[in-house]
This record gives sequence, C-alpha cells and structure tokens, in this order.
Amino acid sequence: MSAELDSFAPLAQMLDEWKATAALQADPELADELARPIPEPDGRPVPAP
Repeated sequence: MSAELDSFAPLAQMLDEWKATAALQADPELADELARPIPEPDGRPVPAP
C-alpha cells in the first residue's frame, strides 16, 4: 500500500515503533520502570486518563 501511495513514511514510522516495543519487551527492568506511576511535582501520583 505504501508503494501505491508513493510514501513510505507510514511504514517507516510503524517499523520504528515496532523496534521500540521490541526493545522494551526485551528489557524487563526497563519495562518495570516504565510501568510505575509517574509522580507529580508535589509527590502525588498522576491519575490515569
């Protein structure tokens, strides 16, 4: 489909995002750190959207 549209930008973005996801899944320590709640400057957790 990218070739039909003459734009490979969406495909390139998808591959970059896939690589980032794969890197995260390959590093359990990073996955644990990113799964923790992000505290606000006053120390309270940020509510889920």
